[in-house]
Amino acid sequence: LTADPNDADFVYAVWDRLSVPNGTVINPENVIGLGFKGPVRFTRTTNGGQSWEPVRTIYDPAANNQTIGNQIVVQPDGTVVDFFNEILNFKNSDGGGKFEFNLALLTSEDNGATWSKKPVRAQKIQSLGAVTPDTGAAIRDAAILFDVAVGPNGNLYAVWQDTRFTGGQFDTVALSRSTDGGATWSAPIQVSKTPSGAGLRSQAFLPSVEVNTAGVVAVSYYDFRNDVPGTPADELADHFVVTCTASCAQAASFAAEVRVTDTSFDYLDAPQARGLFLGDYEGLGTDGTDFFPFFSATHTGDAASVFVRRVGP
Repeated sequence: LTADPNDADFVYAVWDRLSVPNGTVINPENVIGLGFKGPVRFTRTTNGGQSWEPVRTIYDPAANNQTIGNQIVVQPDGTVVDFFNEILNFKNSDGGGKFEFNLALLTSEDNGATWSKKPVRAQKIQSLGAVTPDTGAAIRDAAILFDVAVGPNGNLYAVWQDTRFTGGQFDTVALSRSTDGGATWSAPIQVSKTPSGAGLRSQAFLPSVEVNTAGVVAVSYYDFRNDVPGTPADELADHFVVTCTASCAQAASFAAEVRVTDTSFDYLDAPQARGLFLGDYEGLGTDGTDFFPFFSATHTGDAASVFVRRVGP
């Protein structure tokens, strides 16, 4: 759900809907082959929420493909941009392989009345998903998700988990930027500052991105850098924020890192929900100057306490 920062009358709601055949539900053991759809569903209000337009599909990736993680941002010039992971189970029309995750986007230049017909595929999401470093326990993280933000000059930023910087061994945090409204994107860079050379303690995951009114870019993430090797009784994690003030398409520009957890917490205490699950819809906000990471951690016997901290630019 996104309120238009340029016009208080407009609010946009977007989501993905996975539709499966009745036969899959009635008799799932005897279904032959694939048979599902996952289009982008959208509605908006044009009068500050007094009424909403009928729900409609703004993009359908066709049978046996889907979208997930739809998220809208609005540029200063009023262009509305919907980002999503386009999961294609067959060959991409851009020459890609089977079962690829595509960070894709649609644009609207009339406040969501009409949308571009074909998505821009900005980057490939090449993620594995995080695990605890000693026990190898699966973490339910943001492996198929991402986060996006828009700067005061209209630059678009996206972050996601990716293995391209570790030779496919484990996830770190990738960032890409567009300076032309999403038409083209910079080569992905690693922005997480987790020390390398520590095996699975060099993972970084669950990233978020935000930009303040001065154009400072902040990225938040978790890692296991403070976990002690060979201690499987606990898997200690922390939450960090790293910032960039200029040239934010270069990895070296993300230099100022802040630890926002007072003490490391044991990830093994997190709730189990298809993996250790602190929450994959955490976030990073700004009041225009400072940044506010909104994150979860195990805490004094509580499996998932929620925290917010103030981080200067």
